[in-house]
Amino acid sequence: MLDFDLHAQRIKLARALDVDEAALPSLAPLRAGELQELRACVTEAIYARHRDRFQRLARLSALVPAGLSATLAERALGSELTAGVTCEMDPRRAAKVSHKLSPRFLAELSTHLDPERAETVLAAIAPAVIVDTARELTTRREYITLARFVASLADETLAEVMRAIDDDVAFHQIGLLIERRDRLDRLLELLPDARRRGMLATAERTGTWPQTLALVGHLGDRSKGVMGDAAVSLGLPVLETLLAVTREHGLWGPLLTTIANMRPENRDVVVAMPGLQEPDTLRELLCAVSRERLWPTLARVWGAAPQETLERGADVLLARRELLTELLAHAESLPELDAMLARMPPALRRQLEALAAG
Repeated sequence: MLDFDLHAQRIKLARALDVDEAALPSLAPLRAGELQELRACVTEAIYARHRDRFQRLARLSALVPAGLSATLAERALGSELTAGVTCEMDPRRAAKVSHKLSPRFLAELSTHLDPERAETVLAAIAPAVIVDTARELTTRREYITLARFVASLADETLAEVMRAIDDDVAFHQIGLLIERRDRLDRLLELLPDARRRGMLATAERTGTWPQTLALVGHLGDRSKGVMGDAAVSLGLPVLETLLAVTREHGLWGPLLTTIANMRPENRDVVVAMPGLQEPDTLRELLCAVSRERLWPTLARVWGAAPQETLERGADVLLARRELLTELLAHAESLPELDAMLARMPPALRRQLEALAAG
């Protein structure tokens, strides 16, 4: 399975180095997590190199009115230098100055600001200022910056930003680029159903289902179910595309856990899809279940599956003794498999009994 976070990390590293992604040398040996660590080191080194200067300017800024500080920032210091100074300012003072800065300048500043280092400053800034800045960033399609900042906002401010951004593409890109996946669950909770459907429609339109499905795999169970329900609402053609992407990229884990957490009526729609009745597809599914130890998840997915699905699944299991043996081993320790096995064809149950006895 491909590392779908890798491309996002390359983009972010290029941003930190202020170069085009194409200008980066080959980083093939590095995985996404290692690129993230490298970027953090680069960012820290650049900041540390200029920190004394940032601190001196922050002290000078405190000696003049907030309006004058804002004017000097926009007309003399520039957005990159001001971003460094911001991290060294008293949060209350930074909040006062932010009121005097234009959304255009704040958006430019945000592209250079480290939200983790500026966390106390962000907490002090009025939500209205952050909302105006987010709107400007959306207009500029600064999705990397938006993804970094929404992860650091308090819930109340995040909710206001979510209401202010009327752009499905922006939310989809934020989802793909956000690093704090724990905040992604909260972001999705704050969105209306129509916006979640819009995010998935964007994945369909832009051909980014592989990255999107891999991302869904990182969500909590409730969010997986909500996004799965949204996918069902987009219709059978979208579900067929999703199944094809799953097969091509080996994303059975994210797909199965999503199906398992859907509303029952939507789960039934997916399980009954013609594509999920094909022997080759069922073989791939069951091999993935074995490889990723997803038997309890399969039990939830197949708990109310059509009898035809169970019969065809049984045919695959009977033809692959190693799968049957593993199913038996898990059945002895996982009571949730009992209901599924009780609905399996008699031939499969007899084979399991024979294996258990012998």
